[in-house]
Formats: sequence, structure tokens, C-alpha cells
Amino acid sequence: MQPNSPSTTNVVRNAHAWPFSRNSIWNLPIGAGAVYVPAGIKKPTDYGMTTDVDVLVLTPGAPVTPVYYNGDAWGGGSRCDVQGGVLFSAPIPPNFVVPGAGSGNPDGSTPNYATAILAADNHTLIQGQPMARCTEDGNVTMWWSQENESLFGTGNSGGHGGSMLSSIGGTIRLGELVPGGTIRHAMKVNLHGAEDYYYDNLTRGFRWPATTADSGASGSYNGTVPALREGSLLALPPSINVSAMGLETEPAKILARAFQDYGAYAVDDTAWST
Repeated sequence: MQPNSPSTTNVVRNAHAWPFSRNSIWNLPIGAGAVYVPAGIKKPTDYGMTTDVDVLVLTPGAPVTPVYYNGDAWGGGSRCDVQGGVLFSAPIPPNFVVPGAGSGNPDGSTPNYATAILAADNHTLIQGQPMARCTEDGNVTMWWSQENESLFGTGNSGGHGGSMLSSIGGTIRLGELVPGGTIRHAMKVNLHGAEDYYYDNLTRGFRWPATTADSGASGSYNGTVPALREGSLLALPPSINVSAMGLETEPAKILARAFQDYGAYAVDDTAWST
């Protein structure tokens, strides 16, 4: 489905907390003419729910810090060590720590850590993944980066490697999942490619606004619904009464309303059934 016209509600926005332009994909509610297709998402079989933590560094006045190449990525290394030259330099607080890969990481042994760093000009976004800074005042590392978006632009692209969609757009922020909270933007979601994402030689596993799929998509995406690919907008149709869904917590209700009003873009593969 495609998002339609933006909300007419007059809300003053802080771009650090609510980024991008009014016509950004992340800020457009679902239009009345949206066409819904059943996604056929498989029920996860693994225990529990995981989060895909984004790293946001929005401190343009912080000391400008070099970010070095590290190619450990998801290959088993710690991500902590400098393995190459400086990718870029950007404002990062000296005490800002991003744990390296390994069993002690609270976000999983190899988190994606799609990253967005706001440059000193207060509008350029430097995005990439996965970032690490294993100790305070230590070296900052990353595998790859790009500088194609502005905090005040449309903000499609970013550091989610499975789709190249935004690291900061769609992120659920502090204060949104609290009593009385509201999510006034589209969100992001990861699905299990082996069960859910569709691949063929024509679509190659993705659709706009995504510009790619995972590198192994041709052999790992086994979904059967052609509409469900990286970049698809997932949503609850307006015919569903969120209040009658039996949701027990306020955060669950906030999420359900956001899925109905804005939806969530598929941005990455979970790589397992969770």
C-alpha cells in the first residue's frame, strides 16, 4: 500500500525527536484509498520477542570524533578494534558507549545497530552499521556509512542493510510508549525472510521505498505472498476495532493504533523465527 496525504493536525515538531519533512514516508498517515493485501505472516516459533536497536547520536555540539573501519560485522569478531582508516568524523559524546558483539551484549550477540549520527551542521545525517564503541573515550568503529539524507528532508535511506532504509526514521522514541503516549509516524519491523519475504527474479525481494534486499535473499527468502517484501508497509486495516482486540497493556494499544494510522515498513530480516 502507499501512504497518502499527511495529517492536518498542527503539532510543533522537534526535528531531533520527530525528524524529516511533512511529506516523508515516515510522517505520512495511511490514506483512505489504501489497498490492503493479507500478508500471511507466519507465527514465530522461537520464544520471546526481540528488538532491533537503532543507535541515534543527535549531539551536533559534541567533540568531533573519528569513526574507523571495522569489518567484523556479523562474522564473530568483537567490532571493537580499528581495522582500517577513518570512514568519517562526526560529533559523538566522549562517554557514549555502544557495546561490541559477543555474548555479553544486552541487545544480542550480533545486533544490527543501524546508526544515525547528526553532523555538526545540524542537518546532515551520517548513517551506517554496525557501530561500536566498547569503552568510554575508546575508538569508534563501523563497517560502512553514507551521508545521503538531511534531518529535514524526506529521509528514505539509511543504515538498515536489508533494505537501505533509514536508521532514524520509524524508530520508536522515548516518551511514545507511555500512558497517554502517541506514535505519530510510521514504524519499522523485521520479519523472518525464510518464512515471510517473497523473492523472484523480477522483484528481487524488495519494493519501494527499499532499494535492496538482504545479500542472500535469492536463497533465503521463501515467502509466498508477492506483496510482502523488504520495503512493504504493514498495517492493520481500519475495519479492525483496536479497542476490541483484547490488548492488555497501554503500550500494546499504542502500537496497534500506530499500525492502523501509519503502519510499519519492513526493513530487515530477523534471520530466525522471532
